[in-house]
Amino acid sequence: GQGPDARREALNLLSYRARSTKELEEKLQAKGFDSYEIKRTVLWLTDAGYLNDEVFARERASSRLRTMNWGTVKIAFDLKTKGISPEIVKKVLSEVDEDQEKEVAQKALEKWSRKYRAKIDKGGKELTLKAMRHLMGKGFKTSVISSAIKDFSNRN
Repeated sequence: GQGPDARREALNLLSYRARSTKELEEKLQAKGFDSYEIKRTVLWLTDAGYLNDEVFARERASSRLRTMNWGTVKIAFDLKTKGISPEIVKKVLSEVDEDQEKEVAQKALEKWSRKYRAKIDKGGKELTLKAMRHLMGKGFKTSVISSAIKDFSNRN
């Protein structure tokens, strides 16, 4: 072969973990491939089914939700930084139903309350605000946050 091959390099990069088209393009650019070669490689990978931003976005969203207890607001931002188009972000996150997100918010709240040995009770306004801030930082929608905190307070 004559020098490094963009396809081989791309497949190597994808063998470690799934990547978005934008991520892969940036990696190949950093390796010194020209834009024509990169475009050809991306088309080839897309046709072959190795590169699919919608599948990537759906898997990443699902893993961020389940393993990191992130809300849809934070997931949307994360996907956009990976170069996922607004249409795909919207489509993928419309598949996350509100009940599922509420469950994740409650899990995040449980974990947070154990960490601070916090009891969010009726009188603890300051603690409730802290809990709200925590869930906002995790990227949950306001409606999800208030319902998660209400449920949490009623159980504890």
